[in-house]
Amino acid sequence: MKLKRTAPPAAVITVVSLRGNWIKLLQVRSGEEGKLSLLGMKARRVEGSSEPSVAEGLREMIRSLPVPPGEVIGLLPSGEVLTRYLRLPSTEPAELKAMAYYQLEGQLPFSVQECVTSVRVLEVGLESSRVLAAVVQRSVVERLIRVCSGAGLILSRITPSSEGIGNWHRLCRPGEQGPAQGVWLVVEVGPEGIEAGVLVRDQLIYMRQLSTLPADLDGLSAQLKETIRAYQREQAGPPVERVSLGGRLEAYGPETLDRLSRELNLPVLGIDP
Repeated sequence: MKLKRTAPPAAVITVVSLRGNWIKLLQVRSGEEGKLSLLGMKARRVEGSSEPSVAEGLREMIRSLPVPPGEVIGLLPSGEVLTRYLRLPSTEPAELKAMAYYQLEGQLPFSVQECVTSVRVLEVGLESSRVLAAVVQRSVVERLIRVCSGAGLILSRITPSSEGIGNWHRLCRPGEQGPAQGVWLVVEVGPEGIEAGVLVRDQLIYMRQLSTLPADLDGLSAQLKETIRAYQREQAGPPVERVSLGGRLEAYGPETLDRLSRELNLPVLGIDP
């Protein structure tokens, strides 16, 4: 007798992003082979920026979600996250983390003891490794945890918002299912500027944030070119193969994607946020 294989149940993932008194919620259902389906996306500015005010606004937004929150992921604004690329003389994960802490102490505007730090190994050589260290002040992380707790949410994990944007762009890829292949530059254009990240097979390996919003398409093109050059200078990973662009694009006109594709010499996809 053959036993029928049962597929694992689909998981509901709710993503929370806080920027001052702006709240954004994204809810997706994750199925087999990394396939995602969008359940809902909401954004709201609440009155006042105090933690109780933001928590109450978040609580009200949660009630309007199509599915009660399951796994909850908190996003840290990339403007609050400092990144450093380090070449360290070790190949052991525990040693690399300790070495990264030691090197970061002299490179940050505040003490490592005041921070939450993540170290990701990008490349392992025979005697040394290249790592990406992401650092955020502990007070920023603690505020996110307190606000979510005040709204009745327990965070499963916390990640930089560039990674969240990358997953959102992955979800919106026209005609594609499952994990993304290749090397993507994902870019979100918003009222606070440009946020960009490079994904290699869905793993975030590079982050960059620009606090000034380009006034025209020439400025946007120049910023994207500089982002790609900065990524190449850091030697953070393989060359970018395509770009996905979302956010406030209407101000740049209907030819935005075609012109950027010509000027960057890369395929440019538009993602509707």
